[in-house]
Amino acid sequence: MKVAAIWTAKVLGFSIAAVGLLWASLVLHVPTALGRAAAEDAINHLASDRIPGRMKVESVDELELGYVAMSGFEAYDLDDVRVIAVDRGSRASTPGPC
Repeated sequence: MKVAAIWTAKVLGFSIAAVGLLWASLVLHVPTALGRAAAEDAINHLASDRIPGRMKVESVDELELGYVAMSGFEAYDLDDVRVIAVDRGSRASTPGPC
């Protein structure tokens, strides 16, 4: 019984440490150029899968937890006709903590 309790404590401790390190990595890397490039790819990929038609984000200018500013946003309908175009300064807030 004592061995099971020690093993459970180790697994729980490592799990908490892994989540903490992942969160710290996210906080440190999100505002960097690499983080913005990853967000740009993720936005383009995820939105294209979920929205009829297609969407394109040229660049993510600012990225923080709960906030994103992008340039070159375009949305196209199913006939590939551009229905929305924002050249600069498109801002969005996420609905809660990331």
